[in-house]
Amino acid sequence: MTCFKDAFLEDVYSAFPHLDRGVRLNSNDNEERLKEIVDRHGYGSLLHDAGNMRLFLRLITMNIADIPLCPVCNQEMIQNFYKGNTYCSQRCYKADPNAGKKISEIKKKLYADPEWKSKVEEKKTQTTLKNHNVKYPMQSVAIREKHQKNCFQSYNYRGYDNLRGYEKYFVDYMLDVLNYDTNSLWTGSRALVELDIELRDGNSYRFPDFFVPPFTFVEVKSDYTLFKDIEKMTRLYHIVEDMGYDYYLVMITPPDVIEFYSFEGGFVTRSSPFDANGHYNHVPGIN
Repeated sequence: MTCFKDAFLEDVYSAFPHLDRGVRLNSNDNEERLKEIVDRHGYGSLLHDAGNMRLFLRLITMNIADIPLCPVCNQEMIQNFYKGNTYCSQRCYKADPNAGKKISEIKKKLYADPEWKSKVEEKKTQTTLKNHNVKYPMQSVAIREKHQKNCFQSYNYRGYDNLRGYEKYFVDYMLDVLNYDTNSLWTGSRALVELDIELRDGNSYRFPDFFVPPFTFVEVKSDYTLFKDIEKMTRLYHIVEDMGYDYYLVMITPPDVIEFYSFEGGFVTRSSPFDANGHYNHVPGIN
């Protein structure tokens, strides 16, 4: 795999400091500005091969200066990137132990330069003042209210209140596939009240997503958040285990791929608390 020249990346991130956070080039002027940098450093042919600016931007943020091959199956690809890395599919992404680690050395080097960092921060401040008449985004009432609404957005579904994210898919699986009912599947907050327990992690209180009576707490995750939050989940596992309960993670790939994980031997391992007929088993690793 060929990487971009440091000088090229420094010019790109100096002009577009937040490019690796998913910022798009929302104007023709910005596209022309980037094309000028690309041509100056001799990467015009790569932009042409990529076919469009969106895919070329992904090559830049991943620091890959050639048409990538999937590191697992070696298939050439342009259109089917997966999870911000060069994978042709979810299967290959999961098979690579280094998946999810983005290349950021150039950005770290730039932020280590006080003059460059100060320039970026000043540009952010001026933009916020111009658009919202405040120095920092959270000083704006409108931005703060929108942020809080998005952070705490929840919904009600099939008799369960305050669900978030992928939790409804787990409800569907338990009620429709395993034929449980609402008395056999509780929300985590209901379980803490019914069992009269607290799950305290340092100065924080934890609220697992679901509880399957009589023993099992369940945390629902996407394939991204499962491994992103693994340290916090491991601490919660030990807290729950010390109280005599099971603790499982459920990774969901919408709409119908459900995978259970336990912490057997201190490691996250594929297993399920249910047998092939959906019967509950108080034995980790039954499958």
